[in-house]
Amino acid sequence: MWSYFILPGNFSSGLDKKAAMNKYLTSTIKSYTGLIASCLIGAMVLSAPPVQASDQAAVAVVEELHGMLVDNMKSAPGRDYPERYRLLEPFIENRFDLPLIVKVILSRYWNKFSEEQRTHFIELFKNLTVATYASRFNSYDNEEFITNSVEKLQKGRLLVKTEILAGNEKPVSLDYLMHENDGKWQIISVVANGINDLSLKRAEYGTIIKDEGYESLVRQLQEKIAQYELSG
Repeated sequence: MWSYFILPGNFSSGLDKKAAMNKYLTSTIKSYTGLIASCLIGAMVLSAPPVQASDQAAVAVVEELHGMLVDNMKSAPGRDYPERYRLLEPFIENRFDLPLIVKVILSRYWNKFSEEQRTHFIELFKNLTVATYASRFNSYDNEEFITNSVEKLQKGRLLVKTEILAGNEKPVSLDYLMHENDGKWQIISVVANGINDLSLKRAEYGTIIKDEGYESLVRQLQEKIAQYELSG
């Protein structure tokens, strides 16, 4: 149930991992969550009013994504995976701050990589994110996205708080951490039912690089994309 909320790029639903991964994740997720929250969100939430006119530009980005996902779900199976991918790719490329997301995920390894490696990994991560959304939002069961509120954070960032409803199922919360970059609002992180995707990816990807090397991480992400393509 709600399998599409296993967040993009995590290996919990496909690739084999070493047994040590679970132990590592258990010990590091909490510390990474705090670190990322401090770096990206800031330690203090300033307010949590209803959606205001000044926040509508950020909300519009999130609601555009939700609209595309619902449209893809309603159009399946007639709209196949390649078409869903094609429709989502421009949005992901422009409305997710992929360079910042990747820099946070790779953490200390970012500074060790060449410019070519950085560019390649950003493109790979974009492809993985698009593939994840295109594959998982592939059928419709009366799902409905609701925008609840916007929290103003430090450094001008916003947290757009939403949820998805489907019949009698318990709502799934989806919170979008956003900032304004070169005059446009972009998504930095998605928090699903309190689980921060940046924290998960940073822990998992860091362990793979440390234990197996960067090329192993690239290979595993490429395999994950290929799995999505095959499953449709």
